[in-house]
Amino acid sequence: MKKHLRVLLVEDAELDAELLIRFLHASGYEVHHRRVDTEAELDMALDEETWDMVLCDYQLPGYGAIAALELIKERGFDLPFIIVSGVIGEECAVQSMRAGAHDYVMKNNLPRLAPAIDRELKEAEVRRERQRVLERNRHLAAIVDSTDDAIISKNLDGTILSWNAGAERLYGYTDEEAKGRSIAIITPPICFDEVPDILQRIKQGETVERFETVRVRKDGS
Repeated sequence: MKKHLRVLLVEDAELDAELLIRFLHASGYEVHHRRVDTEAELDMALDEETWDMVLCDYQLPGYGAIAALELIKERGFDLPFIIVSGVIGEECAVQSMRAGAHDYVMKNNLPRLAPAIDRELKEAEVRRERQRVLERNRHLAAIVDSTDDAIISKNLDGTILSWNAGAERLYGYTDEEAKGRSIAIITPPICFDEVPDILQRIKQGETVERFETVRVRKDGS
């Protein structure tokens, strides 16, 4: 089964673009592509369609890979960017990679292209998944911080790991004062036996049901 691939070609030579597309078809891709060779056309293509990959010649008349990379980054796109060029020296290749290119392939060595595309598509998916996790965590953190309830996490030794704004208001300790300290700072002496018992039950995989207890604020109340 052919793999679907949406390719944005930054290439001024129509014949070279056709050769690339034929090579991708032969490598097992079902390709949808668009060829652009100016900044304005690249900008428009980014707006009008969704792309999996950018294949870019290093040097075009009045334009080039570095400028294309800068535009894509300015627009906030995280697209695999592979330079496919007939002539690119080592210095230019290093400069391109520093600017954000993910790989470069010589036009006289196209068999390297398909493995490079497969690798960079996988890496892009890893980056997207990482970003999704970060966004989900930020969203959950915002929910935790916006509630009036005290929400506290600790490790199995009873050391406080997180301390939300509700906990600050309820107990009087700031986040900086509480994190890294023992949960005992809010446990009055009459409840000291409670915490080790709870932690031991959690270590054994048990669920601790909701219960009523007593805790103490920073001011002793």
